Amino acid sequence: MECGDLSRTGVAGLDRAFVINIDHHPGNTDFGQINWFDASAAACAEMVFDLVRALGVPLSLDMATHLYLAIVTDTGSFHYSSISPRTFDICRQLLEAGVDPVRLSRQVFDSKHHRPPQDVRRRDAGHGARPDQTDRPAVPRRARSRPPLEATTTTRTG
Repeated sequence: MECGDLSRTGVAGLDRAFVINIDHHPGNTDFGQINWFDASAAACAEMVFDLVRALGVPLSLDMATHLYLAIVTDTGSFHYSSISPRTFDICRQLLEAGVDPVRLSRQVFDSKHHRPPQDVRRRDAGHGARPDQTDRPAVPRRARSRPPLEATTTTRTG
């Protein structure tokens, strides 16, 4: 998720694993056995939100909090041009689920100790990543050990 190319994950051996690639950044290389790309999404969290709703999963406060934080950070605190009315509608629903945007923003952005995690700074150094195109991979451990499948499914929307 949030990676335009398999090498950007920094995880060795993924080329031998079953990979589901979920992204919204232009230039995604469709490297997964399943590829879900939506250029109209301002954040992958919008796509995950749609998946949660399509599956009929109740939106817990923890889920809503993580989705909200993913949207806020992936949109540069709503500074990037990719935001849309849909972005704010999803955020509205996340707030209705109990998210406290003021508390979260203070925790994330107003801390005098706020810095990106070491691995993100190291990974982005030398890649020329711009703030609106930074990939933030999240690879579940289970996906690392599965053998690849023969078939490739690609879904592009947007």
